[in-house]
Parts: sequence; structure tokens; C-alpha cells
Amino acid sequence: MQYCAAVILLYRPLANFGVEASERSDYSSQFRLICVKHAMDATRYMEDYRANYGNATTLSGISLHIISTVSTTLIADITERRNSDVSREFHCLIVCVRTLLELEQTYLVALQVRKVIEVVIRICNLENHELQVASLLPEGLHIGASYTPTPSAGQTESSQDEDTRGTKQDADSSIILQRFRGAAPPPPITTDTISIEQPYLAMAYNPFPLLDGMQVHPHPSTMPGDIHTTYPCTQ
Repeated sequence: MQYCAAVILLYRPLANFGVEASERSDYSSQFRLICVKHAMDATRYMEDYRANYGNATTLSGISLHIISTVSTTLIADITERRNSDVSREFHCLIVCVRTLLELEQTYLVALQVRKVIEVVIRICNLENHELQVASLLPEGLHIGASYTPTPSAGQTESSQDEDTRGTKQDADSSIILQRFRGAAPPPPITTDTISIEQPYLAMAYNPFPLLDGMQVHPHPSTMPGDIHTTYPCTQ
């Protein structure tokens, strides 16, 4: 997952998300392919983790940044291709939201991360799509609804109250939501294999696209000149 997030962060500036088609580079579609593919790979790893451990409550806290990176990449792709079949991307986004919901039991900051993701979803007018009626979300819970996490290890109810004291409650806080206590929730595993949808399916995937005949990360042996040559520093 960390590798997938690193690749996304490396190529996302070159993917030109949110840029008019006329202003994109000739290679932006290939960079987008790289970002979306690794975002889908990351969500597959989340599902594999849930399949092995029952839920994502024991996932490392580093995953919060990874999930936010993957989610924003998927949202950007879905928003620009909303007239196409983006069901796979929506499924991956649902997995990210569900993982954040389960991480709220362990890390209180996961609640803030999820709220930020939901704000982006609402701004992009995506909240009325499959996310709103997703079977992967807990029963009675919708995008934008408040969620009360259980105390994490080493945290008492009183300390949790102190953390939330003085914070403004959500407008929909009256919704009664069941905490993930006792038995772990059923893992949202599907037998369907996540695959790249059009227009990415017809494109040849190259992790290192060529720019003007040179690779983005050329091997030192292919570089001209002596790579061991040292040069004196000049003012």
C-alpha cells in the first residue's frame, strides 16, 4: 500500500487531473493510468487485509495517509469520467470509506480524515451515487452521517469525552449507529476481480512512460558520459 501511494504521489502532478483536455500533455493519459491502477491495487490490498484479519481495526496508522491519497485520486478520476462506466472506481472508493470507518475504532483522527473525504465527495456531487446505497457500509450508515468510534487501546471513556469536548456535533448526530463491538462485521469481499475499465483497458501499461525518447527514470548505464566523474564546486 505504501508503494502504491508513493507511485501515485510521484505521477499525479503529471496526470493533469482537473485540467482541460486541450491543456493536457500527450502523456497525461498514461500517467493517469498509472495513478488509477495503483489506487485500485491499494484497495485490493485493503480487502486482502480484511479477508485475513476480519476487519481493518488493526491496520497501521500510516494507512490513513495512504487511504486519503487513494481516495482523492479515485474521486478525481470518477468526477472527470462520470458519464462513463466508473463502477470499479466507485467500488474501490467504497472500500476506502469502509476502511476509514473501521479505523475510527483505533485512531480518532480517522474520523477527521473520513469527514474530509466526504466533503470532497459532496463538493464533486458524488454522494447520490452508489456510495449512498452501498451494501459495504454498515446498515443505516450513509455518507455524511456521524459515526461514534469505540475507545482505542489505552483510552478510557472519560479521555474520549475530553477529546470530543467543545466540538460541534453534526446535524445528523441523532442517527443511532451501532458500534463495531463484539463480533467483527462481515468482510466486504467480492468474488469479482477488480480490472481496469475503459479507456484504460485498451492502453498499454508502462510504469515508466517515455518522454521525448528518454525514460523518466533511465538506468545509469544508459546515461551518456562517465557517471563517476566529479566536478569542482564553483561560486
